[in-house]
Amino acid sequence: GPLLQTIAEHMHAYLTVMNQLPLSATPTEIRQQMWRVLGSKIHIGLRGQTGDLRYFQNVTRTALPLLLPPGKANSRVLNLFLEELFATKVMIPTMDYVSTPDFINKILILIFDKESKLVRMHGPQSRLVPILENFAKQRDRDKLQISINQIMKSQKLLYPFMQYLKSNGGIHILHFYLSCNELRKNM
Repeated sequence: GPLLQTIAEHMHAYLTVMNQLPLSATPTEIRQQMWRVLGSKIHIGLRGQTGDLRYFQNVTRTALPLLLPPGKANSRVLNLFLEELFATKVMIPTMDYVSTPDFINKILILIFDKESKLVRMHGPQSRLVPILENFAKQRDRDKLQISINQIMKSQKLLYPFMQYLKSNGGIHILHFYLSCNELRKNM
């Protein structure tokens, strides 16, 4: 499949580089030669921190219409804010953590350890349960969530929400939201 093809391409590029360099080449020299061999085939996320950020902004831009309720993704300012927020505060830190050797080792242990609590699937995949299949297809998310407007209008909802934000150090986000609303009302 595509994964094996990608592995084969990477191995071919690596072997090409190793044949071009002396055995005493440093990791930095190997990396620089890989950049020359691969050229434009290098993923945008590997082209430094700006490439990393641009890649995650593009991923977020693609995912936002799927994550937001229908008709809510019309504001360009909101979309840019959410792209930046999601890319810099969710995606990049997550990828930084997931790429650490400790995390990778934990995952490999979960996969290969016979006593692991990881659930292993044996046999063919079962049919979808009709009621859950219909639930998963449902696009009306308003029934599963409370909007920020509902929270702001209800003291019963607002107080626990503020306590949650305070405990997680996010009260400034609420203040920012309220300031933006006030500004919008005054315009």
